[in-house]
Amino acid sequence: KNFDKLSTSIPGYSCCCRSPLILSLFLGENGAFNMRLLLFLWLLLLIPAGCPAQPNVLYGERRLDRSTSAVFFDKDGNIYPDYFIPDSSLSHSDASLKTWYKAHPADFATICNSYHCGFDKYTVINLLVLNDSITASVKRSIEAKRTKAASVTFLVHGYRKSFKALNGDSPAPQDYGTLENAINNFSNSPLLFVEVYWDGMYDCCFSKNTRRNKELFKLFETARENAGKVGIGLRKLITGLSFDTINIVTHSLGAEVACSALFDTSKDRSATPANKTLNLCLIAPAISGVERFQAYYARNAAIDYRTKDNYRLCIIYNSNDFVLKKKIGIFGPGPYKYGNTCLGCNYDNAAADLQLYFGSSYPHSTVQLIDLSATVGCHHVICYSAGDNLKGMVEFMRR
Repeated sequence: KNFDKLSTSIPGYSCCCRSPLILSLFLGENGAFNMRLLLFLWLLLLIPAGCPAQPNVLYGERRLDRSTSAVFFDKDGNIYPDYFIPDSSLSHSDASLKTWYKAHPADFATICNSYHCGFDKYTVINLLVLNDSITASVKRSIEAKRTKAASVTFLVHGYRKSFKALNGDSPAPQDYGTLENAINNFSNSPLLFVEVYWDGMYDCCFSKNTRRNKELFKLFETARENAGKVGIGLRKLITGLSFDTINIVTHSLGAEVACSALFDTSKDRSATPANKTLNLCLIAPAISGVERFQAYYARNAAIDYRTKDNYRLCIIYNSNDFVLKKKIGIFGPGPYKYGNTCLGCNYDNAAADLQLYFGSSYPHSTVQLIDLSATVGCHHVICYSAGDNLKGMVEFMRR
C-alpha cells in the first residue's frame, strides 16, 4: 500500500518502472522495508547516465505576459510564438518548433490564425510565412517602445544558461537583470533593452569528474551549432529596425550568435543591418580571434561599409578566465579543443592579434579592447558586471 506513496517521492523514480520484481527488492522476508537497499537504489537513480536530463533549453511554458522586452529562439533559430506549448511536448519534438508544428497541425493552424496567416495546414512554405509573421510582430513591439535616445540594446547570453534557477547556477533572466543594472549605472538616460533567449543547452555540472566534464565540453559544441542558426534568426529581427543606434551586448558564447547575425553571409543571404551605428560589445567572448573575423566584411547591406563602417567592435577580455581557457592548472583540454575560445581570454594573444588584423585588413573599422584581467575573478556575468568593469564599454557605446 505504501509503495506508490514512497516511491513517487524518490528523485529519478520516473526513470524506472513499477513491477512486483522491483517491489520484492525493497521488502524483506517479513514484509519490512529494506531501507539500506532503498537508499542504494536511490543513489543509483541519481546518476545522470541512468536518467539523462533534457539538455535543450525550452521556452514553451514561459509567461506570455512578461513586462520585459524579450525574444525567444529555439535551436533552429525560429522565434517562439505567443502561444503556450508544454515543454514536455516540445521535448518529444526534439526541441524544435518546426517538428512540433508538423506533429500538431491543429495548434499550428491556431497559431497561424493568431498571426493573420490564415493557413489551415502545415507545409514548409506556410512555416516560412509564419516565421516571417512572428518576426514582424516582434519588430513592431520593439519599435513601439522606442525611447528618445533612438537606440535599442540587445542582450545575448551564452552557454549553459537555463531559463529557471537550477543547481545553484544563475539563470539567464537573472544575468540580464545584473547586466541591465550595470549598464544603466553608466548611462546618461534609460535604455531600451531586448533580452534574447536561445537554446544554449544546459546540463549539470562541471566538477572533478573528467568524464562528466568531457560530456559538457561536447555539449558546448552542440550549443555553438545552435548559436549559428539562432544568429541568422536574430539577423532577420534586427535588420530593418529604424533605430539610429543598435547595441548588441553578448556574454561568452552569445558572441557567436551576434557574429552570425551581423556578418558571414555564406549560409544565409538575408540582409545585414545598415543602421547609422551598430555597437557590437563582446564580454568574455567564447570564440576564436582572427579566424572568426575573416568574414567581417561578408555582409549584405546597401551602404559603403568598407570605407565608412557602421559597425563598431568592443571586446572585453580576461586573461585569467579559466572557463574560457578550459583549464585549471594543468588539468583541462585547453581553449583550442571543443570549440576555440581564445578571444575572451586573450590566449596566445588572440585579442591583441585581432586588433592588429583590423588595422591591416579593416582600417576604416573601429575595434577597442578592454582588459579586465586584473579585476575579474570568474567567468560569470556578475563578475564582469561588478564595480566599474563595464564603464568603458558603456562609454564606448555612447560615443
